This record gives sequence, structure tokens and C-alpha cells, in this order.
Amino acid sequence: MTKLGINILFIMLMGISLSTQAQQGKFKIIGYVQDAACPIFRSVDKKTGDSFYDSRVIGYPRFFPGYIITLDGEKIEGRIALFNNQIADWAFVKKCMLIIPEEEEEAQYIGGNAVAVIQQQQKKENVYYDLYEGGYLERLVSGKLRLSYNPNANTSRKVSEFVSQSFIDSMRANTARKSVKESLKDGKSLQESIQVAALKDELINIGAAVEIVDKEYLLYDEQKATTLWITKTNYEQAIQQVLGRCPSMDEKTIKGYARKYDKIADAITEYNEKCK
Repeated sequence: MTKLGINILFIMLMGISLSTQAQQGKFKIIGYVQDAACPIFRSVDKKTGDSFYDSRVIGYPRFFPGYIITLDGEKIEGRIALFNNQIADWAFVKKCMLIIPEEEEEAQYIGGNAVAVIQQQQKKENVYYDLYEGGYLERLVSGKLRLSYNPNANTSRKVSEFVSQSFIDSMRANTARKSVKESLKDGKSLQESIQVAALKDELINIGAAVEIVDKEYLLYDEQKATTLWITKTNYEQAIQQVLGRCPSMDEKTIKGYARKYDKIADAITEYNEKCK
């Protein structure tokens, strides 16, 4: 690489670093109640009792630009930091978040079972999380078919369903509320604004009643609103059935993926690219 090329690369990397740093700071927290399932390290003002979160502290989750989709379909953009219980949870499962909505300066707390989708624009890529069993499960692959790790692998826990678009549409049609921006101006917290308490009750019956063991992956079909569990035992048959629905994928390619369990993410990515 030439000296000019090295300088350009250095400037680009510095720009990314400075942009990330600009998202960070010490912010007042609105709506947080101490929760052992999702601890947030805070400082508390002794005079006012206000809580503050400082994302500049080494090891603390950082804020990234992104958005959330509420259970009734409203998109809220801002800066988002995600949290979990690092002792009890997998790294790919988050339990709560702080979001600083656009044009706001305070960090609003949102707990589990509260929003359908979270997107963060991290350094190298957009990262998505979907509501699943009260927490937020990171996607490995996005698209018509969505792939995630199964947080209950090697247990006999029942498989639950993700929140479908039809559910969101139904909630939108049956939920009358102000927009988040209007509610925040009225002094409500974000959790109050999106009526989390009322919407949680609607989620109780989403789960499917299928007992399985040795689970590894969850494959969600957005169009059919169905979830397929995939293990080493059923992988070969399951992946051939899924990929076989795509006329643009030849038999040799499908069989190649079927022989390699660790290529499941590549298989689903290619399916989404070729079978739109």
C-alpha cells in the first residue's frame, strides 16, 4: 500500500473512531427501577436521587445509533445501549436497553418484553435483535429467513414464536395512543408512552407448545410467521427442505450445505440473496 493509501485509511479509521466516541457520554436515566435480571451500573445524585449512566466507562455497554420497533409498529430512532445479566445470560441475549431518542438528551429505560425489533448500527454492520421469550435475541442472518442461536439449546424448553408482522398490525389497529414524541413532550417516560404494561398481556399466547431437546438454531420465516428449530440431528433434512424451495439454488449447492452443519449461516444468507 502506498503512503497516500495508508494516510487515507488512517483518516477513515479515525473518523469511525471519533464518530463512535461522539455517541458516548454521561446521561440521566428516565424510568429505570433496579432489576437483578438486567443490572445497569449507575451513579446516583444524592441531592436529587436522579440516576446517571456513563457509557465512557471501560467495559460498560456503549451507545450506537439505531432504532426500535414497538409492539404496535412505531419506529423510534436514536442511540441505543443494550444490557444483560452477564453471569446468567448468553452474550447474544439482551434483557433491557437505554435509548436516547432523536432530539432528546436523556436516556430512556426499556425493559424486556417491550419492543419487537432493535437495530444497532455498530462499527462494521447493522445488528438486529428480535423479541423472544421476554428478552432480545441477536440475529445471525437477516432477511426473508432469519437465523438466530437458540438460547435454550440442549434443554427441554418449549419453542416460542417470534413476534409476527400480523401481530404488530393487529396491535396497531387495536391500540390508540399518541406518538412517542408527543408523549415525551407531555412528560411521560418512553415505557409509559408505548404502553408496555398493556401490550405485555397480549404476548402471553404467542408461544408454541412444542417440546424439543438438543436445540441449536431457530429459523424464522417472516412470510409464513413460523419458526423451525434446527439441531445437528435434523439439520441435513431440514436444510435441504428449506433450500429446496428456491429454484435459483442448484442441487449440488444444497447438498454441499447439507453436509456441513457449521455452514448454516452461509446457507441461509445465500437463500435470502437468491430467493427474494
